[in-house]
Amino acid sequence: MPHERAESFLALLAPQREALLGFARRALHAPSDAEDAVQTATLRAFRDFHRFSGGSFRAFAFTYLVHEVQNANRKRRPMTYGLAPAEEPALEDDALAQLEREAAYDVLLADRERVLPLLDAELAQALRALPEGEREAFLLRALGELKYAEIAATLQVPLGTVMTRLHRARARLRRALVELAADRGLLGRPATHAPGGEEGRHEV
Repeated sequence: MPHERAESFLALLAPQREALLGFARRALHAPSDAEDAVQTATLRAFRDFHRFSGGSFRAFAFTYLVHEVQNANRKRRPMTYGLAPAEEPALEDDALAQLEREAAYDVLLADRERVLPLLDAELAQALRALPEGEREAFLLRALGELKYAEIAATLQVPLGTVMTRLHRARARLRRALVELAADRGLLGRPATHAPGGEEGRHEV
């Protein structure tokens, strides 16, 4: 019956709504579009609810939301050009620089309750600045709590690609976190940048 179908859908949807909204707010170039994206994704998921045959309803719902987010970001791409790098930057550094960044990151983690709220807005911007595939994979894991195989199915990419995107996203965010904290003086020293706009060797 249509009424029972709607009730079943809403019962499954209710526990996922906050995670869906959180993903949309952080994945969209325009966070104000989050409610609309979730609503449209929800309607389309309900339309196709007959295809859901069990398993993870969360993964099912996120599949539709990812599609809506991608469409919305594609439409806004000319307004946000430059947020995500066109080419993959190298993430590898020499061992000494890596150790220095790891030490700085450990300092942040030891005082994260004080530090992270001070950097909330900047970290949200750093997250939106990730390449789209990395941002989606990271958020599906961090907020959606999807398994790696579910992320691969949702994004329609191989499992190995998911693992690579997650590794790169975490490395970029770690680098951004240390740089932001250093710029704010939260590490006891300012971030340094090499001449010509290159990043200082201590940044994550």
